[in-house]
Order: sequence, then structure tokens, then C-alpha cells
Amino acid sequence: MVEIVLGNEMKKKIAAVPLSNSTVQRRISDMVTDIKDQVVQEIKSSAFGLFSIQLDESTDVASCSQLMVFARYVHAGLFKEKFLFCSPLELTTKASDILEKVSLFFDSENLLWDNMCECCTDGAPAMLGTKSGFQVCVKRRAPKTKGIHCLIHRQALKASQTLPAPFEKVLDQIIQIVNFVKGRALNSRLFKQLCYDMDATHHSLLFHTNVCWLSRGNVTERIFQFREELKLFFEVQGKTEFLAWLNNEEWIMRLAYLVDIFDQLNKLNLQMQGRNTNIIKFVDTLRAFMSKLENWKRKVNTKNVCLRN
Repeated sequence: MVEIVLGNEMKKKIAAVPLSNSTVQRRISDMVTDIKDQVVQEIKSSAFGLFSIQLDESTDVASCSQLMVFARYVHAGLFKEKFLFCSPLELTTKASDILEKVSLFFDSENLLWDNMCECCTDGAPAMLGTKSGFQVCVKRRAPKTKGIHCLIHRQALKASQTLPAPFEKVLDQIIQIVNFVKGRALNSRLFKQLCYDMDATHHSLLFHTNVCWLSRGNVTERIFQFREELKLFFEVQGKTEFLAWLNNEEWIMRLAYLVDIFDQLNKLNLQMQGRNTNIIKFVDTLRAFMSKLENWKRKVNTKNVCLRN
């Protein structure tokens, strides 16, 4: 087919491309190993031989616990942030298990604990436990290492734990709606076809997950966009409970509030991520957001509920 369409020369080039699964896998593994070796060598040759790490343990969509570690160091006069390694936690996710994975990597790559100047983690008990947390274990290995708490995690946890009870209830009901539609293949297909027939902008709902903070904003926004389609779908399915929520004006108003406030929090979260950022930028971003909150509060007191004015 290639010979007919593109000629004999292109046929020879295509024939030279290996199609074996093992060949492709081997070449990808070789490239991964080469990149890892480059990062490790840059860390070893960094200024003063010092580096810092940031690590997080999260459960992926397959319910497998994954430990991800990033490194920050100075190389050739520039700050660099590189992905160091990812390793599954097969059984438990205790601080000792995380320390074992990090230690195995350090030993295999001849990285010294004494050269690690800083360790950044989230606020999970396994990380920050006062007696057996990962930070405590690191202090025993490298007493001079400073332990810090990820700023983004701290702000996300505060926001997620202070929802008033009525809004928390609405969020739980939203998750029930998503689970009913997405939890069964037949319901998913029927709702997708309904969205096609109604010329909806999107054709599927999004799953909610506690791992990713952006999830709440995306899920609530999609539910708000699909409110008319969902009403029709639940009417056909005979789900009177879900239909009552969507027909309740107060419930819709609370949903709209969650969409707006989570959208603002998502924007704040994204502004505090990415390369070439530092604590000064983070503080400025948070102060600007706090000023916005005060401004919105004043507008609400004057019966102006539009966030964008």
C-alpha cells in the first residue's frame, strides 16, 4: 500500500521501522534510563553537590498507590526541577515504605543523604507524623535537612475542609448523580446518545476524585452545563430523587455558587504551579486572591452577586 501511494523509496524506509512490541518497549526503556542517568549526573555535579526533593503518594485510576519524587538542584548556574523516579507501593503506604523506596533509589544511584538540603511533602500523617513520619525518618538519616510542607496542598486542604454543611450536601449529591450515570455502561451510553441528540457541547460527565483538587471544579461545572439534559434523562429513567434535586431552585443556586467558587480556586491552584516559581510569587498570588475575596464580600453585601464585575 505504501509503495502504491508513496513509491518504492518510501516502502523501503517503512520496512526498516521495527514493529516488534518488545523492540519498541526496549527502546522506550533505554530512553527512560538515559534521561534518568542524565538527571542523576547533573545532581551529582550540581553546585556544592546539594539538592532537594519533593515527593507525593497518590492512588491512580487503577487503585495502585504510586510514589513520585521530583528533584530541584542548581546546574550550570540555573535552577532545575526534574522528575526523579516513580515507584509503586505494593502493600502499605507507611512512612517506612516510602523511606525504603527512596533509600533504594539513592543507594542504586549513589546519591548521598547528607547532600539533600530540603525535603517537601504534603500534609498526610505518613509524611508529617511527629514520631514515625517520613520527615522524622529523613531527619535521622540527614539531620541538616529541612522539612517543609507543600504550600499548594495546604491551601487545597483548607478549602476542602471548610465547606458549609448545605454545600457539602450538594457536593455529595452531585457525586451520587455522576456515579449513577457513569457507574453503569448502559447509562453512560444512553446519556451520551441523549447529549448527541440535544446538541450538547459535551457528551459525558466527569468522575470526581479526592486526589486532584481541580476535580471538584470540573465536575460541578459539567453538572451545571448538563442540568437540562440530566432532567430529561432522569425523567426517562424514573429517578425522582435526582429529578427533585435538579428541579429545586435553591439546589441549583447552591450548585452555581460551587461552580463559581471552585472555578476561582482552580485558577488560584494553577497560578501556584509550573516552572520558574518561588515563594514570593506564591505569597503575592495568595494576597491578591484574599483581596478579591474581600471585594466579592463587599459586593454581596450590596446585593451584587456577579463575580466578574
